[in-house]
Amino acid sequence: MLIFIVPLKSVEAAASWERVSKLFFRTVASACAQTSPEFRVVVACHEIPTGEFLNPKLEFVEVTHLPPSPSDPDAMRGDKQRKHLSALARALEYSPTHVMFLDSDDLVSNRLAEFVARRSTENGWYMRSGYFFCERQPRLHVERRRFDEWCGSAHIVRPEHLDFMLGSDNRLVFDHRQLTRELQRRGTLIRPLPFKGAAYTISHGDNFNDYERILWPAHPLWNPLRRIIHHRAITPGIRKEFGLYAVE
Repeated sequence: MLIFIVPLKSVEAAASWERVSKLFFRTVASACAQTSPEFRVVVACHEIPTGEFLNPKLEFVEVTHLPPSPSDPDAMRGDKQRKHLSALARALEYSPTHVMFLDSDDLVSNRLAEFVARRSTENGWYMRSGYFFCERQPRLHVERRRFDEWCGSAHIVRPEHLDFMLGSDNRLVFDHRQLTRELQRRGTLIRPLPFKGAAYTISHGDNFNDYERILWPAHPLWNPLRRIIHHRAITPGIRKEFGLYAVE
């Protein structure tokens, strides 16, 4: 069984709690749309957001430590790490074969749980390819080689291999560029997922990045070239697979 581990930021750390909540419910709806029943979604949070989305596969773990200041990067990393630990502790009670750390604004393919269930003895996978999604843009940006270096929602791993990531050093909570290499350095060989498994939502005002100007440049020469090489239309099939809908 695959369990999605979702850390949700607190009201105090959010630029807009209303928007954070809307993005979160889109994320969990995406995760709960799996084609196989062999999954769960465990969310660690200070406050349970209000919303109408209910699913028996979704549960919340409320943490009690003080919320971090959004102006303190170390505190933000520590908060996310502690939420990973809290959600993982609950997830392990279900004896999952694999876990996936899923940021609370990203989207996942509905094929992941079925894929994992058929390969339950493997160490895990990293997503070499995936999508970038920006609400203001009409097309997706496709990353074909280094998606796992950009996105924190890009690894599916057996939980026994993650002790080092959740120890006293919390850098890999955000510095996920090195996670695939670190797993391999420690003798845990994980393979690239053979399809695009996640959509990284960016530049919505409540995350740590602003990649829109890089991936969708306004320059009159770069824009047509990028559209040909890197951009892809948001088709009905992609919308269904990833649960992609507009958040206003």
